[in-house]
Amino acid sequence: MKKMRKIRALLAAFTLTLPSWHVQAGEIAIETGEGNVAALLERDAHDFTDAVGRALIDLTDSPPSGKTFAWLRSKVQGATLARIEYAFEKNGQRVMRVYHGRSGHSLETIIEKATRRSASHASGTESSATESGDGIDIPEADDIARDAAEAKYYRRETEFDVRAPKLPEDTSRLEATVVDNMNHSWDAELKTLRRIESDIQNKVVPAGGRLTGYVSKTVCESCREVIDTFARVFNAEGTIYQLIEPGTGAVTGGGATAIQRSRAASNDLLAARKAYAKANLNPARYVAMREEGASTLADVSRLEEESVVLRDIDGDPCAP
Repeated sequence: MKKMRKIRALLAAFTLTLPSWHVQAGEIAIETGEGNVAALLERDAHDFTDAVGRALIDLTDSPPSGKTFAWLRSKVQGATLARIEYAFEKNGQRVMRVYHGRSGHSLETIIEKATRRSASHASGTESSATESGDGIDIPEADDIARDAAEAKYYRRETEFDVRAPKLPEDTSRLEATVVDNMNHSWDAELKTLRRIESDIQNKVVPAGGRLTGYVSKTVCESCREVIDTFARVFNAEGTIYQLIEPGTGAVTGGGATAIQRSRAASNDLLAARKAYAKANLNPARYVAMREEGASTLADVSRLEEESVVLRDIDGDPCAP
């Protein structure tokens, strides 16, 4: 009887410790985003398109073919975009650091694949290189190095606004998984959270911050696991708002449900991305940029630089 009482006491003590463990572990919810998400991500879409244009000037000697431009436009239009605002306390103030990520390989690798595909189609042959996603037969470490060196093609980073290139897996606790035979190592959400993780490890920002994210597509199962791991390991709280891709039917902004409105916003963002890519990734624009010396133009400061001190995060623009 005494033994049973001891067991019950031990179980009760163990049970009492569970709530405190759960309080320490963070939680990041994934919600359906609407029109304001599309508006926030449109600038990131423009930045990616502009970066491809600048890289083309540096990496090619003459205008690529129309087919090459068409393929590049399809890549910038289709890439997943992620913008994550990480809020934390610093010197008694609430500060926000904004991270911008996009899916896919380095610009140089994407351009190499585009020109190789164009040359293969022109000659009536197909490349024998083993290809995966946006990439070609290049070791992952080399593509990571390329991506890191391509900061010059994007907006200049500031203390409060940074790009999220792909970081090595062996330095991270966030792991991609294979879903439906697809490798998700180059996903935008993974890249962006790994950059925040790196900043936490290097004491640029503290753990335990509040995260508000915006993603241009439905978050996949691999990235959901990454988000859960990040929340648990770094005690982060917050919400990520995802846009739901349109189905086959017509979509309007006046939909009665959040999913309908999200699909309408996704449709609007895609239309805006297509229009911008068409206007800025074409042979005529390439020639004009080369004449202007566009690859050496001074970087433009991020639009959010005025938001050094975090706006009241309780006034979340996506909250109902």
